[in-house]
Amino acid sequence: MVCVASKRRTCRLATLVPTRQYWAPLMALLLLAELGQIFGYHIRHIEEEPSHQLQQDLMDFIDLVPFEDVQRLMQYYYHYDVEVESAFDYVYTEDYTQIRLDIVSLGEVRSFRRYLDSIGFSVEKVWTELNKRFDADDIFADPDESIRMCE
Repeated sequence: MVCVASKRRTCRLATLVPTRQYWAPLMALLLLAELGQIFGYHIRHIEEEPSHQLQQDLMDFIDLVPFEDVQRLMQYYYHYDVEVESAFDYVYTEDYTQIRLDIVSLGEVRSFRRYLDSIGFSVEKVWTELNKRFDADDIFADPDESIRMCE
């Protein structure tokens, strides 16, 4: 097969230029791509109210927890388990306080907190709700004999 340079160029150009039967689908595809970019940009840049779905889901889950039973277990372990007592002693040390402050000041933790705030998830609200449900005074109070019988 002998191929002349001008003939090769014509063959290449013919494959790059679509024939009439391909113009309509090609134009439709280009139009769809352009519209997708225009509307995609606008959809991405619409400021919406933050969704509170994650927080609501978590609160619904918290509602399922049998807090009286959990509170009795916490009271039992706080008063009668040596390892739990040791853990509470550690939580009140300066070492633990410093570690907690170091973790809270990490960039990743701050970024995650900003993300949660941006989606409408309030860590403070969840923490407040948990504190309302777990009354610390009841947990740390002297237990009655019914708890001691659980041993």
